[in-house]
Amino acid sequence: MLEKLNPRRSPATVVAIVALIAALGGTAIAAGGLTGKQKKQVKKIATKVFNSNIGGASVAHAGSADTATKATKATEATKATKATEATKATEATKASDADKLGGLAPAAYQRKIKQTCPPPESMAIVGEEGEVTCTTPVKVIRMTPVAGQNSAENLGNELQLLTVCHDGALVAMHFQNLGSTAATLNWFYGDAEAARASGVNIAGGNEQSFSFVNSGPKRIEGQFIYSLPAAVMTINLHAFDGGTFCEVRGTVETASG
Repeated sequence: MLEKLNPRRSPATVVAIVALIAALGGTAIAAGGLTGKQKKQVKKIATKVFNSNIGGASVAHAGSADTATKATKATEATKATKATEATKATEATKASDADKLGGLAPAAYQRKIKQTCPPPESMAIVGEEGEVTCTTPVKVIRMTPVAGQNSAENLGNELQLLTVCHDGALVAMHFQNLGSTAATLNWFYGDAEAARASGVNIAGGNEQSFSFVNSGPKRIEGQFIYSLPAAVMTINLHAFDGGTFCEVRGTVETASG
């Protein structure tokens, strides 16, 4: 038992214990054994010597050896948990699908827009890579002055369209260049009398008039092209004299450059 619990005990310890027993026993050992009192003394001294040399290696602590074995297994159990997580690393091979959305490659989706269009332009086409094709918006012309009133609308690029409705005998549209840069106005339109096509230069601060009084042409339907160094405006117009009112409808499309 001692050898099992303390394989490191020294020969000197064993000799000391044997000598102690011999000293206590004396002639009693030779005569046939120790008395009961002597046995108790030997046991007490032997226990003291044993504990002082072997320490805590008592039988009571031997049960801890099983616990230590379980502790080793507990360490292995921790490793086993990590091994389970390692199987998830195998699933990481699915990351190759990360470049797809709904099974489709990136080229199947619209890219982020890379630019904007300066006013008054608007986006006409957005390419797959986010490039933008700009176009000019279409402005609506809508004027309906009653007889004796005038109505004006700014078409952009310092061009104003003025409708004069029965100001005295005058019923007409006036293209007014409000800027300082000269512009060119070309037209092709029809009225009750004929189809007309021509063009003029309009200096800054000047205008070009077109009559549509009901006692004469009465109606104008046509297209007018207003050109500046930095813009071209295409104006489609309908003008009608209703006697008690005048009606001007149309659209303006502006292209820069």
